[in-house]
Amino acid sequence: ISVINTVGNNTYPEKKYGESVFEDNGKEYPPVFIDVCVDENEIITVIESNTRCIYQYDPEGNLLCIFGGEGDTNGYFSTPTSIVYAGDGKFVTLDSAQKKLQLFVPTDFIKNVQQAVVLYLDGKYDESLELWTTIKENNASYSLAREFIGKIRMKKGEYVEVLDDFKISNDRISYGKAFEKIRYNFLQNNFYLVVAGIVVVLIAVVFALKQLGKYVRK
Repeated sequence: ISVINTVGNNTYPEKKYGESVFEDNGKEYPPVFIDVCVDENEIITVIESNTRCIYQYDPEGNLLCIFGGEGDTNGYFSTPTSIVYAGDGKFVTLDSAQKKLQLFVPTDFIKNVQQAVVLYLDGKYDESLELWTTIKENNASYSLAREFIGKIRMKKGEYVEVLDDFKISNDRISYGKAFEKIRYNFLQNNFYLVVAGIVVVLIAVVFALKQLGKYVRK
């Protein structure tokens, strides 16, 4: 997935999107995106041919949801061919094998997720945090809520409190940044104690070396 600016550069995070399919012998089939649509909030929705799934990403490349799959019942696909945004969070898909159009309407849950993302990107962190907290309470297993809650609380300087959020969401980069902030603040607030400790250790080492020297001479 790429977002190309006017000078031809990709401004979208470069990473793996979608899911690979593996055969029993281990052979990998990387994702093949068939079509893409974008809404007014730059939420990107793509449809993939191997898994027959629909993937939805925010403007920063975060995966919001996955649904669909292979099948001939409503909400599933045999041969997905196209996807078109229809406004108000809705989109229409075409399945060429089933000769079927399907209209997908967003649930209240995904509406809240998309709104929380938009508020965050607009810099309305308090409103976004409130909505992400509600999302987490409604679905504790939705790790993206934890990740955004951690990012917002980190902006507020709550570095210790965000460690659990980043650990649960498996956001190792943000966890590392929060830990660095905690270490920096500790050293800054306890500078004289740290220096005093180092001096004590150096004195102890020098004393020990002198005693060792005396012992060796004897």
